Amino acid sequence: LGFLLGKSFVEKEFKEETKSAAIQLIQGVEDAFAKRMRKVGWLNVSTEALDAAEDKLSKITNKIGYPDTWPSFPGLSFRTDTMLRNLDQLRVEMVKADIAAMGKKTDKTQWSLPPQTINAYYQPVFNE
Repeated sequence: LGFLLGKSFVEKEFKEETKSAAIQLIQGVEDAFAKRMRKVGWLNVSTEALDAAEDKLSKITNKIGYPDTWPSFPGLSFRTDTMLRNLDQLRVEMVKADIAAMGKKTDKTQWSLPPQTINAYYQPVFNE
């Protein structure tokens, strides 16, 4: 239910300007980091090391505020008389989405945490 509830929260409480300001802030930090990185002695010893560091920095995926594209579950229909059935149906739809994604290129825009989860994290496998 995390993303479904998160979308409602974002629509009510999170302004687009706030997300834009946060993105600008993060971009400023990354730009400053890139400039400082070029001045680090041990990176400048090897062009290969500096190139690798700049490449990795350029591939960071920033996830700020909320997803640009929300997960959708077209087969989902909630009923007001049974929470357990709703959760079970949601799990089924999530498994269908996972199965549909098998064998496809990883979607790096997909969020693993809903936006209302307060957490700053880094997933090294995805460089995010």
